[in-house]
Amino acid sequence: RFIPPWMSYEQFRDEMKTEARFGTALPDSLIRIRLVAIADTLGLPPDAKKIVIKRRKGRPPTITISADYTMHVALPFGRLVPIRFKPSAEEPL
Repeated sequence: RFIPPWMSYEQFRDEMKTEARFGTALPDSLIRIRLVAIADTLGLPPDAKKIVIKRRKGRPPTITISADYTMHVALPFGRLVPIRFKPSAEEPL
């Protein structure tokens, strides 16, 4: 029961890494649109679509993409367990 949410988290994080790699070529708005579409495809909760994109100047300049969401996993006897996920990716620009 924990495997599907974990796999969705891994896929979402991989997509964040991919988008971060192209951070120099893509505007934040396009990165956000793409990641929201992925979150929809993966069936993630609405909070996963609140994607934070930060560009930092420095040596080297970097882009950081992150989200924070909770999924509930049903255990036997109807008990729901919340699991918090915080996928993120950081790449130099």
